[in-house]
Amino acid sequence: LIYVAHTDQGDNLYLISDLENPVPTQITSWSRSQVRPSWNPAGTHIAFYSNHDFIDRTDLYVMRLGSQAYPVAQGVVKSQSGPSWTPDGSRLVYVRDDDEAFDPVYIVPISNPDQAQILPTATVGNGDLDIVQGTDGLTLIAIAAQVMAPSTFRVALVEIAPSDVIAPIVEAPSTLKVPLYLIQHCRFRRSLSCRTRWSAYHKKKSSGC
Repeated sequence: LIYVAHTDQGDNLYLISDLENPVPTQITSWSRSQVRPSWNPAGTHIAFYSNHDFIDRTDLYVMRLGSQAYPVAQGVVKSQSGPSWTPDGSRLVYVRDDDEAFDPVYIVPISNPDQAQILPTATVGNGDLDIVQGTDGLTLIAIAAQVMAPSTFRVALVEIAPSDVIAPIVEAPSTLKVPLYLIQHCRFRRSLSCRTRWSAYHKKKSSGC
């Protein structure tokens, strides 16, 4: 179990390894905020956000249990559900906080952060995202994004193929003033949250999805 403890010295991460003997161990000791930790699927690495270097900039960090944390991306948008791992636990997908580039989506291998690549999602103003692997083996990203029309948002589904070829799958356009949607059981329904959460994934090629 990992959690954030709020103190006067800063918000830091604590780990409880044994739930039957819950003794917390502090694993970060920086100033400012270290928040929204997220385990990789194997439970060996933790990704989290931190602004300890610059108060106005959020960076993405990774820590292997028992080792020091290291940055994998600078200047990112904090996702409500925390950093998003690919199913194999080798990469992270994040939104870069870059107004001039319209907040693009990137994917970065945690073993070589210098090889981060932009994902051609054909979306702008990207925000929260979530990743899911379907029963057919496809890995999809759901992104709350903005289209070029003013005040119009959509949820875009983007496929991450094994070869890293990115292809848009389906979009949910809307002209609503608050067009936020939750993808649930292969249908779009309006949500009061900006978060893109998945309750189920069933890939279909028909227009009903």
